[in-house]
Amino acid sequence: MDTIKENKSSVVVFIPFTAVKRFFILDLTIGTVVFYGCKAVYDHVLIDSVSTMAVTEAIKKIQKYLAEFK
Repeated sequence: MDTIKENKSSVVVFIPFTAVKRFFILDLTIGTVVFYGCKAVYDHVLIDSVSTMAVTEAIKKIQKYLAEFK
């Protein structure tokens, strides 16, 4: 039976900076702007949250679609 002390292998995961930058710009910044924009218009948390998810996912899909044409 292997225990943690006997198994001395470790895993190192490198995350590219572009992925981190894309996450901060797209999900946090644009998501926050869309959320508060929808909150000002609708003033309903469920609608605001769903619209934020829909807009950020749509932007991701558009980016992937446009990347195919490069």
